[in-house]
Amino acid sequence: LHRRRHSFPTRRSSDLAALKVGDKVVLAAGFKGRVTKVGEQFYTVDIGQGARIEVEVERNAIAAKAE
Repeated sequence: LHRRRHSFPTRRSSDLAALKVGDKVVLAAGFKGRVTKVGEQFYTVDIGQGARIEVEVERNAIAAKAE
């Protein structure tokens, strides 16, 4: 059990490091969007459906990669 709890942050950080332009993500605020620009600490995510609404977010603001 201890090992399982400890491996989650490692897997999450490797998933975030593997994000690339075009990937769909879910932000911590609940918004879904598509990555349009990848930086070292910040990502630009398009959250508009039909309209181009881009927000710049920190890595830790991305909750998960959406399918």
